[in-house]
This record gives sequence, structure tokens and C-alpha cells, in this order.
Amino acid sequence: MNPERSERIEIPVLPLRDVVVYPHMVIPLFVGREKSIRCLEAAMDHDKKIMLVAQKEASTDEPGVNDLFTVGTVASILQMLKLPDGTVKVLVEGLQRARISALSDNGEHFSAKAEYLESPTIDEREQEVLVRTAISQFEGYIKLNKKIPPEVLTSLNSIDDPARLADTIAAHMPLKLADKQSVLEMSDVNERLEYLMAMMESEIDLLQVEKRIRNRVKKQMEKSQREYYLNEQMKAIQKELGEMDDAPDENEALKRKIDAAKMPK
Repeated sequence: MNPERSERIEIPVLPLRDVVVYPHMVIPLFVGREKSIRCLEAAMDHDKKIMLVAQKEASTDEPGVNDLFTVGTVASILQMLKLPDGTVKVLVEGLQRARISALSDNGEHFSAKAEYLESPTIDEREQEVLVRTAISQFEGYIKLNKKIPPEVLTSLNSIDDPARLADTIAAHMPLKLADKQSVLEMSDVNERLEYLMAMMESEIDLLQVEKRIRNRVKKQMEKSQREYYLNEQMKAIQKELGEMDDAPDENEALKRKIDAAKMPK
């Protein structure tokens, strides 16, 4: 596997709320803050490269230099569209992990001096086992989580880069912001795969518990529906029997008519 380049760069920085973008990930972003829009414009005037960095707190409206994480993703702007309400829709593609060495605010937007994260030398044999296990585990996760389309597994099997595989799995996991950021900060691919496998195991356990609960609730509902149906059926039968009991005996009625007419018996 080729290590990522250790290259120093200077680049506009776009703060993100509750979103972590990984390399190879293509995602639309909706940008409304003036400083963020100016950041996009600066990137478009440069080489369409921008560094996407998550805020530590999504609720912070006007983040400062200390409100951003130090590791983000250098991305390429694929498309930018200004919407009628003043916001900007931008389509970006993550390229590489990078660590900020100096972050500044020039009044117009954030800018960073950063360097790409290098992938350390890894045990390829161990990585092969981790990749196979991670794919198998993700397959089990998809079977339980119906929100993820099965095609994702097909595309996952076609990825031959372990780093990209790990990031693709992470992108489809319902991780908290801190966990997403932890994955981003792991330049060691094997460590990243192990971390994600632990997360998947935890999610699978939760989904299995949810499935058992749903099955119990379903059985209880079916039982209640059967009991309701039987009760209603019993009421209908009892009502029918009651009407029959209340109906006058036909022979007795005929006898009374004969007596009233004084007809010979």
C-alpha cells in the first residue's frame, strides 16, 4: 500500500457541524454562514481545494480557532451552487487526511498550514485477516440494519485499498461525532480496522437486542389481536344464541291460535 504523502500545504478551512468527511467520500454540504461561504469562494479562486474540519461542538455558531479539531480532510470542490435563500450547496470529494500545524482567521475565513498524514508501515498478513474479518462483520451488520442498502456490501467487496475500505465502513456506521473523528485521526489502517470491528460488534449486539424486543412485541400484538377476534366472535355467538332463546316457540304460538279460534284439536 502506498503511504500518503508528507507534504506541507496552506489551505482554506471550512468548519463542519456534526459531520466528518473521509477520503474518497463524495458528499453534498449546505453552507449558510458568511465566513464559510467566503471560504468556499477563496478555494474556488485557488485550486478548488479546501480542508474540511469538524467543530468540537456543533452548536457553536461562530467557531474560533480553538473550536475546531486539528485533523481534517483535504477535499476537492466538484460543484458549487448558490441557492435562492442565500445558502450554498457544494459537492465535495475527500482526498487525504491532514493535520493542522497552524490555524489562523484572517477576518474573511479560516486558513491553515497543514501536512498530510502518513500511513505507517503495516503487517500486511495481519491486515489481510483484518480486512476479511471486517467485511464479514459488516455483512452481518447490514443483515440486521435494514437502513443500509445491500448494494453497499457489493461496492465494499470491490474495494482493494484497505484504507478506503475502512473509511467506507466508517461512513456507513451510526457513530457519534467523537468516534467519527477518532477514525479520521487514525493514520494506522490496521488500528482503524480493529476500532471499527469493535464498533460493529457493539452495534450488532444492540441490533440483535432490538430484534428480540421487536419479535416479542410482534408476538404480543398478534396474541392480543387473536384474543380480540375470539372475544368478538364469542360475543356474536352469544348474541345469536340470546336472540334464539328470546324467540317464541312456533308450536306454542300455533296452539294459542287454535285455542283462540275454538277449532277442534
